[in-house]
Amino acid sequence: MATSGALERTFRIAVALKGLDGVLEVAGGLALLFVSPSSINHIVRALTAHELAQDPKLWAYPWMIALLLAFIVYQAYQLTSRLSAGLIALTRGRSRPASCRSARRPGGG
Repeated sequence: MATSGALERTFRIAVALKGLDGVLEVAGGLALLFVSPSSINHIVRALTAHELAQDPKLWAYPWMIALLLAFIVYQAYQLTSRLSAGLIALTRGRSRPASCRSARRPGGG
């Protein structure tokens, strides 16, 4: 059975990658314990300075739109595949922030 051997090898590779991911997460967490927020800010600015110098804000918009669309598609799929009261309540939410609800619009709106 060649399929069983390939499946076993794939499983072992996946477990090894998961273990490596865990090690990297722990190392990153420990690094964050010892690095000051200002140092992190400096590193982030150094890594993104070239991109931000070319186009300071517009680079993020396409990615954020794509991410938002992915969440909308996923939520629509969840609503159609397994409808639940909790998901409907989460989807409905509130249409305006609390700071906007108490404010009256000019003209009685």
